[in-house]
Amino acid sequence: MKKTNYIVKLADAMDLMDKEYEANILDKVMEHSSYMAKPQLAKIHEMARNLFFLLSDDEQIDDWMESYIAQVEKMLSSVHDKLRYQQDTYVAQNMDKDDL
Repeated sequence: MKKTNYIVKLADAMDLMDKEYEANILDKVMEHSSYMAKPQLAKIHEMARNLFFLLSDDEQIDDWMESYIAQVEKMLSSVHDKLRYQQDTYVAQNMDKDDL
């Protein structure tokens, strides 16, 4: 129980430090063309971080919770991999021979 209290207090302290950072991120996010995706990613980041600190290493969660987390990870991984591939392809196509 002490470990859980420590983790919660640590998460709360980190949350306070991150409030200003997250507000700056959201302000900058709204300036970009991905106006829907970026705020959603910022929210996912915030919730995932909170969940990470809320769950202890030996805590059991319901099967449906584990399934949802696994589905989100798989879907985000697909989006990440596609965008990374597009970025790497663009860089490779636009790289000058002098850059090699």
